[in-house]
Amino acid sequence: MADSRPSRATDGGAERASSEEEDQEELCEALLSAWKPALGDNPRREYEMHRKRWLEAAARVLERHPRDRLSEALAYMVTDEILGSRALTMTGFANVADQLIARAYARRLRTEPNRMRPRAAGAPAWEEARQALQRAIQRHGRDGRRQALEELAAQSALLVRFVERVRWGSLCEQPFQYVERRYAELWGELVEQTNEPAEEPG
Repeated sequence: MADSRPSRATDGGAERASSEEEDQEELCEALLSAWKPALGDNPRREYEMHRKRWLEAAARVLERHPRDRLSEALAYMVTDEILGSRALTMTGFANVADQLIARAYARRLRTEPNRMRPRAAGAPAWEEARQALQRAIQRHGRDGRRQALEELAAQSALLVRFVERVRWGSLCEQPFQYVERRYAELWGELVEQTNEPAEEPG
């Protein structure tokens, strides 16, 4: 009698397909979250109407780039008036993803001097801190402060102190390009405070 159970190869293929679809859905959700403060639920309605098309576009771009690189592109996307307006759907994002990644990289190089600021042992440079904050905002949104702080605390206690100084609601509502200089200066101050040796009791 033939064994009707699926083979291990079939099981493995199904698991990979399921994992790939989850990655595609997560990327779509990240795009929707990035635009929600500006466009509300309009992109989500487009996603629900053309879900297959969105997932196919997500699959194409995930074949070319790892998620970390795409997260940087999404964080930069909302700051670029030209490319951002062409990335309102996943198909649009896939078409300009390479350009967004390249521009995000160029911005990172321009802010390289921030890495020269003194920093505490284990404290991220401002560029790394900014990326961590933007990822937390994309993943959790304004209402997910507690989850965001848990994620940030796992990376650096300094990130939590930064959020407490700026306030989570302000971070979520104010585009970084308008306040990045102030945020970078505040980050430098927090790092320097951490570096200062504690005063010995008299």
